[in-house]
Amino acid sequence: MESVIERYAPRFVVLSGVSLSIVLMAWLGILLRTIERSQHPNPLNQSSESYLHACQYQLVNWLPWERTSLERAKQLDRPVFVEVGAFWSGQCKRLGQELFQDSGVADLLNREFVPIKVDADASPKRVRYLFQIAELLDVAPRLPLIVVFTP
Repeated sequence: MESVIERYAPRFVVLSGVSLSIVLMAWLGILLRTIERSQHPNPLNQSSESYLHACQYQLVNWLPWERTSLERAKQLDRPVFVEVGAFWSGQCKRLGQELFQDSGVADLLNREFVPIKVDADASPKRVRYLFQIAELLDVAPRLPLIVVFTP
């Protein structure tokens, strides 16, 4: 019985060391990502709306739909890129993870547009108005909805 234990003991030590190093690297990655996110949140980190608050760490510098955001677009003479979404929508979540986390897309939106994000649950009248515009343009009114306005 002792010979079997002695034969497998070195392998167990090596596998335990490898497993421990993988776990430590994963925790280090999570810690570094948390530090990076805390240093670079976009302006949505002050929002109380659930969908907007969930998007605070995306690479796009989102602004909430406010008069100051629209005045900024007019001042910079840039078009307004509006993304309407909801916290419960899987397609909105996927769009945020795949499109707005891409550094090239984020750089383009930050450089050429004033990006604004709207929570569909918190602003139903505004969203209904945007859906009416979409219907006039023969676009299906569903979430996520992306609209581009000129200043």
